[in-house]
Amino acid sequence: MNGIPTRRVILVLVPLIVLFTGGCVSLPANTAVNSVSKQANTGSGSDVRIWPQGPTPADRPEAIVEGFLQTAASDPSNVDIAKAYLTGDALKNWDPDKVVVFSEESSVTPIASEAAALQLNGTEVATVSDTGVYQPVQNPQSTSYRFHVVDDGKNGYRIDELPLGGDFGIPLTQEAFRSDYTTYYLYYVNQDYPAESMIPVPVYLRTQSSDAATAQSLAGALLDGPPDWLNGAAGIATPQIALAAQNAVVIGPDDTALVSVKSPNYCTAHTKAACSQLADELLATFSSLGSINRVKVVDGAGAVLGTSLSVDDVMTDYHIGVVTSKAPAFYYLDSVNQRVTYSDGHDAPLTEQVGSNDRKYGQLAVTSFRRQTIAAVVDSTGTKLYLGVPGSTDPPVLVQTGHKISWLTWDALGHLWFLDTEGGIPSVYRLDITNGFQAKPQLVNVYGTDGVVQQLSVAPDGLRIAVVYGAPGAVVGTGPYSLAIGIVDDAAAQISINLDFGINQPVVNQWTNIVDADWHGSQSLAVLGAPQQSSPLAIYELNPDGSPVVSSSDLNAVIINPPSSATGIEWSGNTLLASYSTGQGATASEEIELYSFIGGAWVELSGVHGTSPSYVD
Repeated sequence: MNGIPTRRVILVLVPLIVLFTGGCVSLPANTAVNSVSKQANTGSGSDVRIWPQGPTPADRPEAIVEGFLQTAASDPSNVDIAKAYLTGDALKNWDPDKVVVFSEESSVTPIASEAAALQLNGTEVATVSDTGVYQPVQNPQSTSYRFHVVDDGKNGYRIDELPLGGDFGIPLTQEAFRSDYTTYYLYYVNQDYPAESMIPVPVYLRTQSSDAATAQSLAGALLDGPPDWLNGAAGIATPQIALAAQNAVVIGPDDTALVSVKSPNYCTAHTKAACSQLADELLATFSSLGSINRVKVVDGAGAVLGTSLSVDDVMTDYHIGVVTSKAPAFYYLDSVNQRVTYSDGHDAPLTEQVGSNDRKYGQLAVTSFRRQTIAAVVDSTGTKLYLGVPGSTDPPVLVQTGHKISWLTWDALGHLWFLDTEGGIPSVYRLDITNGFQAKPQLVNVYGTDGVVQQLSVAPDGLRIAVVYGAPGAVVGTGPYSLAIGIVDDAAAQISINLDFGINQPVVNQWTNIVDADWHGSQSLAVLGAPQQSSPLAIYELNPDGSPVVSSSDLNAVIINPPSSATGIEWSGNTLLASYSTGQGATASEEIELYSFIGGAWVELSGVHGTSPSYVD
């Protein structure tokens, strides 16, 4: 499906922690706008600061290169000392704001065939740009990185050539990177739905000493504008506005952050409403900082230009984050009668059927739209798609008669997305219920892959959609599988998804198996799959840039072992569900279990036996 869319003493490097280490972990940090139990800055940078010494005339070439690498990887205040190891183009071109992430340590060795040249051997797994953008390496392999030194006869050896044409940055192992850098999100207003949707853009920043310093960096990054991949689909509520000074963010004793901007500005020339929306964007961006609960945008004289909503209201109104205190209430299809059923995780499940009790459904997806719970259900033949209200005996509305309907997924804006497969060829559709159930599904064009689309999962913002696809020419249901986050172009004539214009593509590259993928709020993805043939089936939590979400307690990647024979996952807030089959034949049953982050194990839900668990997000 190709085409062009219409729019838019010296620090020693620490040992390896392999990407995607196995096992169950504690509740992840930095994955939500948390309205209940906000934590302080979760970066885990070391409190120990090491002050290396610069090069000496007696240092040999190996010591010069090793000294540079170790000093560059130490505290940011040591940048000038690291620069003392460089000369010429290396000094001119080195960018200490970039990071190269390696999977393991390696020593520096001379290159036998080349005088005054040395190499560092390592497996590069990712890079981070000077703007904090994480870029994973799709197929990491051991690589040699060349350094060249020159002896000026007076000061001794210095590095005059760095690897990658000087675009090398700071080398860190994965463990050191996770310890020293934290994932944050910049929030931009969705231009198509400015009052209802924000788009999070992940960035990595070096852990700073205070929330005010971190907020200053985040505010500056936000006001620099959205990245190119958003292609005008999202932006800042107030164009051409800038921070007033280096210390423009001040956090008061009432947990209100005052963000000072230059005057004159868009707010003074137009309306305070735009600056209040900018304050909402800033509050969402600061949401992982425990000392900030509200934002006021002020001018240089301290006059208030705009005030944010509360954290709860920003999260709700713009459909961002997840409510971590949310009760584990969900809908599902019971195994016996295939009827829509409701469970609050404590009391006995209740039948909340869509239509008459004699109806049998094979798939379910539930949403809350305009304060009403709406269910999309597919009949047991997989050919008819209905919309209805759980618990109502009114006949459901038939909205699509297809061939093999699958992968129902709602955004938070009243759009249902699904696949309909005919003759082995899946097609993507979107149904817009904003004007009622009468609308017909629209065919969606998908650009950016020759592989067959096999699964869908749309983010709450409706602008980003995770698409799982197979290899070119592969039959549906066969791997290897990749996952990319497409950008939706909601043009009047034709809706399209562009998989080439996302954050990093693909997010998951050629895994042996992907069983299911589900958004955890608006910030991260849970992927149930196996990266390699030798890998067991597991649930991996990934940021949209492909980097792993890490546990705040041990900095390990969040990986959860699912129940055996897991067929699907559903994640909202602190509640993670998995559906699975207990076997084959007449004695087989379908079960749903809840994962306990406190206990690190799956917990059986009393009386819950079924499929298609679906939260009302």
